[in-house]
Parts: sequence; C-alpha cells; structure tokens
Amino acid sequence: MTGILAAFGSAVKYSGLLTASTNGLNTERGYNTSPAFGSMTPTTIEAHTIVELWDAVGGGSQQMSIGGFGADPGKSFFTSVSANGVTKTSASAGYSYAGGVATWQWAGGNFGFVNTNVYPVLIL
Repeated sequence: MTGILAAFGSAVKYSGLLTASTNGLNTERGYNTSPAFGSMTPTTIEAHTIVELWDAVGGGSQQMSIGGFGADPGKSFFTSVSANGVTKTSASAGYSYAGGVATWQWAGGNFGFVNTNVYPVLIL
C-alpha cells in the first residue's frame, strides 16, 4: 500500500483494511456497524466515522456511509473508493444525507468481498 499512497499523495483521504463478513440475513457482505458485521481499521476518515461499506450478496448494489457530520458534506466529499481491484466514484453514486450520515449507493459490479478475507481500502 505504501507505493500506492506515494503515487496519490495528498489526495488520499483514507487508507485502511476491511475484513469482510456477512450480515445475519445473508443479504450484505463487507462491513457495517449496525447490524454489526465485518470490521475496518481504522474506522475514521477526516474525523468522521465509516459506518458501512458493503456489497449486496448476489450482486447488483454497493453502499458506503460515513457519519458524524454536522452538515451535509455533499456528494463530492470523496472522489473514489477502491477495494479488491474495483473502484467506485462519488460522481456515479446515488447520494443521500440524513441525521449526520452521508450515504453513497452504486449499482452494477460488486467489490467482490469474500467472508474473512482482508482487503486494502483506498478513498481519494
């Protein structure tokens, strides 16, 4: 990851690891704080908390939420999130904000998270 970080320099907002797991309903795979499954280290991005980053089991959608905002940070809070060789952009996401939590949703190809596997995550 060091070479990647050097290549992107100050554009990096977050660099960490996601250990994937599946929710109890077997509908989401990756990381979530509620209901709790998987893990991320660290969980903070610019003093905010990564609430979730997951794929829908069986494909079709992905979601990332970041909490702890005092006001809507806007869809372009980050440029892209990459994991497991897959990159999703904020520009191509659906976006919502409520109660201090910003959520980005994508349709299409999943990150491909597999239970217990560990994935570097890079957010620019």
